[in-house]
Amino acid sequence: MKRRHRGRKARKLTTAAGHVKLSRVDFECPACRDSGDPLDDRRGVVGRYSREAERLTCLAAASWSYDISSQRLQELCGLTVGPTTIREIAQRHGAAANAWMRSEPQAARGFFCSDRECGLVG
Repeated sequence: MKRRHRGRKARKLTTAAGHVKLSRVDFECPACRDSGDPLDDRRGVVGRYSREAERLTCLAAASWSYDISSQRLQELCGLTVGPTTIREIAQRHGAAANAWMRSEPQAARGFFCSDRECGLVG
């Protein structure tokens, strides 16, 4: 079904390069009421954070406490992300990685043993 044009909307987005304000066209499916910008998937936008910003956030969360991660992201990248948001992003990606490792045991094998232990080198 064809989506209906609902006008332009402003949106704030946090990227790895900092905070940006976007003006975009909003579309809605008349049948299910799902709405948004169809280019968000291509841009890697989920919610208020780009894929790259979430990647930096997860790296910080794996390296420091959430409080320190918030400070380091501000200091090193100029990103303002609160400790609670860092926790939410890290736990969501951690759950997805956990599900992936359960569904693809061969791909996850390297996380549990060295190349030699896994028989990948002689």
